[in-house]
Amino acid sequence: MGTKRTRSRKYFFLYLACSVVLFVTGNACIRHVSTAPDKESKMDGANSIPADSLLQEKPGTSSPQETVEHEASRHLAAARSALAAGDYSAAFIEIEMASNHSPNSSRPETIFLTGLFYADPKNPTANITKANESLQLLENEHPESNRICEVRILSELLLRLQASESVNKRLRQDIVQLEKNLSAERNSVQTLKSLLKKMKEIDLEVAPKE
Repeated sequence: MGTKRTRSRKYFFLYLACSVVLFVTGNACIRHVSTAPDKESKMDGANSIPADSLLQEKPGTSSPQETVEHEASRHLAAARSALAAGDYSAAFIEIEMASNHSPNSSRPETIFLTGLFYADPKNPTANITKANESLQLLENEHPESNRICEVRILSELLLRLQASESVNKRLRQDIVQLEKNLSAERNSVQTLKSLLKKMKEIDLEVAPKE
């Protein structure tokens, strides 16, 4: 009986010890499982990129407005080079391209180059009227432009040139009219000479013979 009770007590204590171990181990596992997602979420939070930062532009990238301004500047530079080289066809194309891409900041320079294009006397399509219109537009729309001083000087020179051309045109018309009058006078003189010659011939025929 004593032996059985002793064994029973041993089994009881062994069972109790195992139960305690299992209870402690189970609690530790439960705590590990419950805290694991928190750690993972923290890791995910540490490694994730905020949505706001994704919407921000990366360094070195250009906004649409900057791209338009860059394109306009590039075409304006090409137009200046073409005008300086006397390549008026290329200059016209570049000015048109600049006009299509021209933001407000580049519009004054685009208008100014348009005026220079039509004011250049070597340009086969030069047109003083269009040049003056462009320069006047620049002065009216952008009086704060740093081109205003040049615009006013060039406008004055173009106005004087236009006035001189008007005088020259009238003089050419007068010369043409004088040439017509002179030609008519010559024809009249020639006609009178012919009449005088015929009159002399008639006089000779009518005069009595001795």
